[in-house]
Amino acid sequence: MFFRKLGLSGSCDWKQPPAYNQNDDLNHLPIVLDQRVSRGGPSANPLHGSTELNGSAQPVIALKNFKKYGISSFLYNAFDDSLNPVKKVHDSSALRVELTLDNERVYLPGLKEDLRSHTSLMDIRRSQGEEEELANYKASLTGRLVITVKSTSLVLQDLKLKLNGYSTEFVCVLEPAGGKRRSSEKNSDSEDSDNDLYYIQKRNDRTIRLLKDNSDGRFSYFKPFVTDEVVCFEKFPTILTKGTYILPFNFILDPLNYHSSLNSTVGATSYRVETLINILATNNTTTTTTTLVNNSNSGGSNSMPSSKFSEAIFLTHECYIIKTLSPTSLMKYESISTQGSYAAVMDYDFFISSKLIELNCPFHCQINFLAKESALVTKIDVSLVQMVLVPCLEPDCVKPLKKSYIQTNTVHLGHYFPSKDEQSNVVSAKFENLMISTTGTKSSLMEKILPYYCEESRLELKKRNTNEKRFKLKITHYLRITASATSNGGGTCNSPNNGNRININFKVPVMVIDKNMGSSLHLPAYEPPTVSKSFPVSTGTEFDLTCNSLEINDLSISSSHSPPSYTSSCF
Repeated sequence: MFFRKLGLSGSCDWKQPPAYNQNDDLNHLPIVLDQRVSRGGPSANPLHGSTELNGSAQPVIALKNFKKYGISSFLYNAFDDSLNPVKKVHDSSALRVELTLDNERVYLPGLKEDLRSHTSLMDIRRSQGEEEELANYKASLTGRLVITVKSTSLVLQDLKLKLNGYSTEFVCVLEPAGGKRRSSEKNSDSEDSDNDLYYIQKRNDRTIRLLKDNSDGRFSYFKPFVTDEVVCFEKFPTILTKGTYILPFNFILDPLNYHSSLNSTVGATSYRVETLINILATNNTTTTTTTLVNNSNSGGSNSMPSSKFSEAIFLTHECYIIKTLSPTSLMKYESISTQGSYAAVMDYDFFISSKLIELNCPFHCQINFLAKESALVTKIDVSLVQMVLVPCLEPDCVKPLKKSYIQTNTVHLGHYFPSKDEQSNVVSAKFENLMISTTGTKSSLMEKILPYYCEESRLELKKRNTNEKRFKLKITHYLRITASATSNGGGTCNSPNNGNRININFKVPVMVIDKNMGSSLHLPAYEPPTVSKSFPVSTGTEFDLTCNSLEINDLSISSSHSPPSYTSSCF
């Protein structure tokens, strides 16, 4: 037997009798509100801002001890999972709140393809066509906030729902050689000289430092570099009566404001959806006007007791943004082929199957050398060189420089030794299954091979009329083909011990990606329709499309060569 609770609504005017709205108090049918979407879009937060903007007065707390702080304005380290774990559900005797995402991973087209410079962090401006193309690339991060009121009612003092992006950035601080520069020599428009600067390598001082915000001296990862917020309710305080409320939300992502997620020892980027709920206590005599939201979706305003003391609930959900190559990118289908001559030692030509190399996937490389009469090729090596670039700063840790700190890591991929019986001066090496493997064990995390990464920094290099953008982190790669040869100076070409040994290196820029970054270039595999299955549908329900039909059939296929047939079309 079902019991119904009747809710009274309307005015007290005798000419307008009250209306009664039926509410299922037994089943607690959820109320699905309209989807919440950000009105203003994402906003980029400056690095060195004013104290009011960056919130330098906010304390840094540990989320695992959030209850004992009793505050609603704070900072925390999103990269420390031990002190600040992800919490998706709050459950108490009066209230249950759950934060869920439809998909934790979002694929966003618009990866910046910059293979023109491996040693520069200067951001090369995109063409007008590229900017227009990026403006069309969007992605959605959707989810739901489910609030279940177990008590008779409660008062929401405030509810904030945000998507915050946090970034751990490293910089290299440089010192002027021979002490401080004279004031007359300081010129913001002058180029940096290798003779004027050197890396700090003092005892107890690191070459690479975490980037700090000079306005408060804290590390930059405490404050989000990008923030987006959706408005859940128009007015606060708001009364929620007993029942379940579902608030769908949608964050619109774009490749200009949002960076790729990354977790490495040279830098990290992480995203968290955060919701902060303040619940007003109702045991105080002070009254205030609040907005009423009940299970019948009727709105109104009542006077409810409130207090300045409230309970704060903070939930977080981690998500990942994976930037993919543009669907129009042709890099996957572009091979590398070149030929030439090195001095008077040898002629060369080599072929690489693609500029785009995926981790743990084989690729093809063919190398041909034609040695001169006085030279002999003894070995051919193929290696991958990874270059990690971070910005350099002046001693004030504020002004960026044009220089970049570079850290390299080399991984051997393959080698070839010509046969000793070979009398010809022509050497041809074929590498059919070269592979950049990530499964091998490394002695240090710094030796790990990472995919291509290139994202803008909030640091800007000031020039006379413009501010040039810098990259906060750039990870690039190139193949190094090394030909070891001996120059015999007119001796026999098959006597490698007689002569000078030389190494000739060829650097071939490539883009190394993982399987997710190249997902936009692959079509899903074709799957034939399955055999139709019928499921019963009760008449008179919202799923009943006709008055007489009692079942709806899926697509069915008559043969493997014929298109699917449609049965019981109820339209």
